[in-house]
Amino acid sequence: MKFVKQLNASRRVSALIMLFYCLSLRVNAEASVEDVHNIAEICTSVQTVMKDYSLVGMGVKFGDPPNHLKETIRKVDQDFASLKKGQHLGPELDALVSQNEAIWKKIRSVLTQKPERELALQLHLDIETLDKECWKIAELIAKETHIEGEHYVIVASELGMEVQRLASLYMMKAWDVSNENYYEEVDNILVEFEAYYHELETDAYPKYISEDTKAKLDKVEKDFSVFKYMAASKSGRFVPSLGQRAARKLEKDINEIIKQVIYAIEGV
Repeated sequence: MKFVKQLNASRRVSALIMLFYCLSLRVNAEASVEDVHNIAEICTSVQTVMKDYSLVGMGVKFGDPPNHLKETIRKVDQDFASLKKGQHLGPELDALVSQNEAIWKKIRSVLTQKPERELALQLHLDIETLDKECWKIAELIAKETHIEGEHYVIVASELGMEVQRLASLYMMKAWDVSNENYYEEVDNILVEFEAYYHELETDAYPKYISEDTKAKLDKVEKDFSVFKYMAASKSGRFVPSLGQRAARKLEKDINEIIKQVIYAIEGV
């Protein structure tokens, strides 16, 4: 009987230790808004490097693509390092981030070499694979912040990603990279962009989207449609400098929208 009491007491102690351990894991798994910003920037930047890779391959000077490519690679490396620092996201999220980083390292090894047209399509496909998983991780991290509305920071960031995604496809086309799915991908990008735009317009407005932000969103949607029309052209005339200007203008306007959404939700 004494042994049974000791055993039950031991079990209770073990249960309490396990409870405290689980609670400590849960605390470690709580993410910050900086983590959300870092993962969203990674998801967008990987499309930017594809655009820059093609521009460098074509020898385009406008916007200094070689330096921009190097800086974007450096920033992605920093963002991954920040996400993995101290495994503060917890074991499950940290494992997902590490898997995503492994794909990035494969991509990075190509980006740091002299651009070759023959490698561009596979690079694009690898980036698409990374991005698909990246946004899933972004949603999980946003959820771990426990901040109401943080999901819309992700949605606003996805608008920026679609701009860079379209720009990267446009530059690949201008570089004569063979891609039999080009026009299908362009159409898909427009569908996804419109879905994110309408989600912000209908679900986030007016709680997280002000009248001013809504007006900016409407303008960006119109400008994106013009860029999409350029990318969907079957005239065979693709001008890198024009695509670069259109993408940069949209990027600037969407970054302002993201800032306003972040302020409305996070107060920073």
